[in-house]
Amino acid sequence: MSYAISRTSLMDIQKDIIIRLRKTDIISDINLSLEDYHYIASKIKLLFRIPNDNSIVDDYKLIIVVYWVYSAVFDDVDVDLYSLDSLFAGIPQYKKKYYFNVCMEAFDEYGLNRFGITSGASADEYKQLILKHAGCIPFDEDVDKERVIKFKNQAV
Repeated sequence: MSYAISRTSLMDIQKDIIIRLRKTDIISDINLSLEDYHYIASKIKLLFRIPNDNSIVDDYKLIIVVYWVYSAVFDDVDVDLYSLDSLFAGIPQYKKKYYFNVCMEAFDEYGLNRFGITSGASADEYKQLILKHAGCIPFDEDVDKERVIKFKNQAV
């Protein structure tokens, strides 16, 4: 089933992804299509335009994390994989930190592999976690931009 074709709501997409993630603890294993990624991306970008509503990020933290992982999977040029600012563009710093922490909670709440990264993760550790879930770097390596580019080029 294509989310984009059926015009599925973001909440229903998240419910479906929760079911699909029960079979794995690696996000990219749910095999989201490029078309569905673009559909989800358009919905996520609308979420961040709603002012002063922290509960929205709480409600959609898993789908936000899935969006970020698939930004790396599809090497989306509109999303800078090395900067969280592209996801939270135009949002004050204190809100970015809050949103970042809420997204980290999604890993525990949904039983996703954290690859040893603790709850007090830095932005670099969060990027490492996202890139590992995207399959962009081996699970046992740390992230740096050059290594990710080399690894992705070898995989192609």
